[in-house]
Amino acid sequence: MRRLNLRNIDLNLLPVLHALLEEECVTLASKRVHLSQSATSAALNRLRKTFGDPILVRDGQRMKATPKAMQLRDSVRVVLDDLSTLVERLSEHDFSQYDGEVCMSAPEHVLITLNKAMLEVFGKNVHQLKLNAKRRQRILDAEQLANGAYDFAIGGYGPLPASLQRQTLYRESLVVIVRRSHPAVAEAIEGQLSLATLSKYAHLVVTEGDMLEDVWITRLLNKRGIQHVVGSQIPNVGAAQGMLENTDMLCIGAEKCFLSLVRDQELVCLKPPEELGISEYDVDLVWHPRIEQNPQLTWVKDALVLAANRQLGNSNNH
Repeated sequence: MRRLNLRNIDLNLLPVLHALLEEECVTLASKRVHLSQSATSAALNRLRKTFGDPILVRDGQRMKATPKAMQLRDSVRVVLDDLSTLVERLSEHDFSQYDGEVCMSAPEHVLITLNKAMLEVFGKNVHQLKLNAKRRQRILDAEQLANGAYDFAIGGYGPLPASLQRQTLYRESLVVIVRRSHPAVAEAIEGQLSLATLSKYAHLVVTEGDMLEDVWITRLLNKRGIQHVVGSQIPNVGAAQGMLENTDMLCIGAEKCFLSLVRDQELVCLKPPEELGISEYDVDLVWHPRIEQNPQLTWVKDALVLAANRQLGNSNNH
C-alpha cells in the first residue's frame, strides 16, 4: 500500500473532505466550509489526486461517496476533532501568557455578524487580551498592515496585493430589509423585489463615512434613468430597526448582520432585483506575513478562524 508523505498533503483540505463526505454534494459542502462552489470542486480534484480515489461519484441525480471514501469518513472526523482540541489546548497556554492589544479594521456589519466569535476570542480573558476595533477604511491599506498600524482587517475585498494573506471566514449576501407589513412584501415575487419596487420607495442608508455606502446602487439606477431616493442616512445598523419598523423606507445590507435584527422582530429580508447583479461574496480575514513572527498574533488569527467556523458553520448547517 502506498504510504502518503504528510509533507505533500495540504491539511486545509481535511475540512473540505469532511464536508464532502458528510453532504455528498459539492454545493452543500461549499456552503458548509464557506468556499465558493468552484473552489470546493478544485479541492475535490486535489483530494482525488492525493488519495488516488474519486471520493465522490455520480449516482443517478446525486453524488455518492466511494467505498474507500466511506471508510475515511469517521477517521477524518476524529482527526479534525483531535486537531481542534490540540489547537485549543495550545491556544489556552499562549493566551494565558498574552497581555496586549490587537488592532483590527472591520465594518460594523462584520462585528455584529461575528459577535459570538469575537467574544469567544477576546471576551474570556479581557484583562489579558484587548481588542481595538477601528472603522474600516474604504481601500485596504497594505502598508498599514505591514507597519503594524493595525494587525488584521476583515471585510469583503476583491483582489489583494501579493504581500498580504487571507482566510475566508464566511460567505455573505446582500438583502433588502423592510417591515413585515411593508407593501413591497406583497409586491415581491417569491421573495424577490423588482427594480420598479426597489426604486419606488425611499432608501435608508447605513454609512460609516461622509459618502453614501451604496453609491453603486445610485449609479446602477441612474444608468436605467431611475432616481435613487435616499430618505435617511444613519451611521450604524443598530439605529435602522426602529426607523424601518415605522416607515416605508427599505434598506440594503448584509444578510447575516440583518438576520440578527429580523429574529423576533417586525422585519423581513427580501432578495434584491436580479438586474442589480448582486451575488454572494467572501468575507475575509486579511493580514501581513509579519504577524507570523509573533506567536500571540498567530494565535489570534487561528482562534478567530476557528471561532468563526464554530459560530457560522454550525448555523449554516441547520
